[in-house]
Amino acid sequence: MRRRIRLLVGLYALLQSVNRKFIWVAVCLGFCLPLLLQAVLGTWIEPSERAGLMLANLIIAVAMLSFRKAGIVLTADRLFGVRDLLATAGVTRNDYLLAYLLDAVTLSAIPIGAALVAAATMKVAPPTSWAWLVPYTVSAIMLFAAGVLISACVRSIPPAVLAVDLGLMGSLALCPIAYPPDRVPLLIRPLISLSPPTLAAKAIGASWNGGQVFGTSMLLLCSWTMLLAFAAWQSFPWTNDI
Repeated sequence: MRRRIRLLVGLYALLQSVNRKFIWVAVCLGFCLPLLLQAVLGTWIEPSERAGLMLANLIIAVAMLSFRKAGIVLTADRLFGVRDLLATAGVTRNDYLLAYLLDAVTLSAIPIGAALVAAATMKVAPPTSWAWLVPYTVSAIMLFAAGVLISACVRSIPPAVLAVDLGLMGSLALCPIAYPPDRVPLLIRPLISLSPPTLAAKAIGASWNGGQVFGTSMLLLCSWTMLLAFAAWQSFPWTNDI
């Protein structure tokens, strides 16, 4: 058990050393982008609606850092033999995925800084309760699992990039995370209301305003998370030998 913990800590530390090479990308996507969207779009809406925009920006940012990174980097690790090298050193598939999951949760702290800055300087209503961090963390895990699932299904980097970009574009275009839900076409409204980004926005928004944390949206969000995590874990190939 101790050996596995040391192995996990070492692998996580290795990921953080690699992250230093990409820290400015993470800062731009997770911190600067939410503030830029808030500064530009926030001037067009009422101050009372700016908190909703900030929540949308948070989800966009954590998707950039969790979903996109998992889909692309884990694919690259397989193509360039990183997984084979780690396997020869005694790292298991579960250790590898857990280390990357911890890394994704760590990176999800960057957008929280953007929310704090927006609340302090851009007339965004601060959260009534910090319980919103619970659905926010679940959302980060869900998006990571979705990225892992993509990396398990593709065999090269271009399809991985295309898949994650289409996923992000679909979340922005079809899910009412930054505009009123009543603007969604009636025909697809029931389907969109059950999509993961919409559920994440509802769950985070409810607890942001001091509402119930474990409401219907949170339960459905957890269901999506478990479904995607199970599918990713079952289909994720570890080495190039399989």
